Amino acid sequence: MRKAVFLVMTIIIVAALILPVLDINWSGGRASDPLTSPESNTGTSLKDYTLPFDPIAPEMCTLESSYKEDWDLIVCESFDDSTDLWEGNSTGTTVSLEDGAYVVDNTETAGRIDTSGYTLPILIGAADNAMMSVTGTMDCLEGECAWGVFMRSTLNEIVYVFMIDGAGNFTLTGLSTEEVSQDVGNIQSGSHPSILLDGENTITGIAEGTQMMFYVNDQLLASHKANDATNPAFGLIVWGGLGAKAVNRIESVLARGN
Repeated sequence: MRKAVFLVMTIIIVAALILPVLDINWSGGRASDPLTSPESNTGTSLKDYTLPFDPIAPEMCTLESSYKEDWDLIVCESFDDSTDLWEGNSTGTTVSLEDGAYVVDNTETAGRIDTSGYTLPILIGAADNAMMSVTGTMDCLEGECAWGVFMRSTLNEIVYVFMIDGAGNFTLTGLSTEEVSQDVGNIQSGSHPSILLDGENTITGIAEGTQMMFYVNDQLLASHKANDATNPAFGLIVWGGLGAKAVNRIESVLARGN
């Protein structure tokens, strides 16, 4: 039953993600002055911001990943005592640093825009081609819950979402409003033993040209060719169904690009 609900949640996601991404004012691809409300977005695409980004010096990062090691380092977050990522409260979700983790708390149901649940995308960065590796856990306290990454998106539209749930299921969903209608709905879905039911999972998304690949704990679970090879935005996303309550703890975020 849990698998069935998770695999058909696309309809809910499509409706919820009409909302803009919780975004950050970008200068050279790095974060500053986070906006506290999606309503403050101006409708400007991330492609209008300064690209390419200013890379981080490798010696300033303690995180490692074997993916795209020759690309420039643009995000290295271990959340020891501070973060450049968005913090605050939006539509019932509270995001804050707590004990060395980036905590996305959806235990409070009041304030949600969508009465059927919650969907919260958090912008991490923008690059012509990008690799993002995220390590975290999800404590799904009630209902159906999932978390993951979005790629090849814009400031105002989430286009591709890859998520996992607490029962070992995954789904790659297309939310494009472009004319290519085959990318609307579940593109790939299933279950895989590489998804740990209890404990940390590392989700890695790679967008290089039109090709996208999504890994969980170094196992390739989904791949797809994007409709648009230039949409630069990527980030985190959490989702919950009707009455869902969950706490996501993100332990690290590493992103590279070129």
